[in-house]
Amino acid sequence: MVDSVDITYFTPLYDFVKNHVEFRVFKLEDGLVLPSSIFLIAFDSEWQDIPSEDGQTRRHMISYQFVMNYQDIALGVLVELLGIRLKAFDVFQTLVEIMRRAGAKFERTVKTELIAHFNIADLSAFEDFRKFLKSRKSNIALRGSIINTRPLSYKDDKWEDHPEGEVQLKGRTFKIYLRDTTKLAPAQMGSLKALGDLVGLPKLELPPGYTKDEMLRLYQERYEDFVNYAMRDALITLLYRQKRYSVEEVAPMSNAQEAAREFKQTVMALKGYRNSDEFDKHFRFLKVVNQKIAVAPNKFKVQKVLSYSPAVAHVFSAGSVSL
Repeated sequence: MVDSVDITYFTPLYDFVKNHVEFRVFKLEDGLVLPSSIFLIAFDSEWQDIPSEDGQTRRHMISYQFVMNYQDIALGVLVELLGIRLKAFDVFQTLVEIMRRAGAKFERTVKTELIAHFNIADLSAFEDFRKFLKSRKSNIALRGSIINTRPLSYKDDKWEDHPEGEVQLKGRTFKIYLRDTTKLAPAQMGSLKALGDLVGLPKLELPPGYTKDEMLRLYQERYEDFVNYAMRDALITLLYRQKRYSVEEVAPMSNAQEAAREFKQTVMALKGYRNSDEFDKHFRFLKVVNQKIAVAPNKFKVQKVLSYSPAVAHVFSAGSVSL
């Protein structure tokens, strides 16, 4: 029964089964997170490596955990997998429906942030991970984490009843940015335990007699402890994201990008530059030019790119500056 599980900071709402997988939905404690203009989804997963008959090991999936926040709605979702994997966008579609049921009113275009701690481990838990990783349109960069410079796009075309009795096509587009707290943590504080201490929410320890290699046994023997442990990790990720960065815009890809952004804003304020074009022109000696790019035989498109101003280009070409 859903009300038999006591989870700190969460109140059980309801359970449902979809494609033979159980979804458990929880309401997050009031006042724990800030209302967010970004659809924030912190996630984690639990699994155990089990020896197979061929002498290899296979990953036995136990659960996905999500803590979601949009506007003033904050929910937790535990997906009990019991050995199977789901496709990432199938799960995302279900998460959107759960938020709708809770009253979320999504805009026409929704900036969405999918964030985890060491996210390559958890994204690889989805069935379509390799296809997900190779998506060219998302311009994904893989350097120990999966962080996209351009968002993935998910189109939600669910129908709904209009108040006047008509039926309308929702047509919401979710722009999904992948972020990783290991790239956003302070120096020497890259562990999830350290981030939990920073936000005042300690990472839970496993009960005596259990190790990280025995999560399936914990799930089977001490279910309530398993759920508390699993949901806490996702909650720490969400709280750190919210307390570290604005809930009005997508988090930077890394601390380095944030530092560059702050440096640019400081220079613009000191110099009185009104926009990025003035910053590029006067501080970086760059200008926007139109560049013709071949997209097919005898077919071109014009794309705006940044190029050095003629004077700077002459200095570089003359060999006066060593890089």
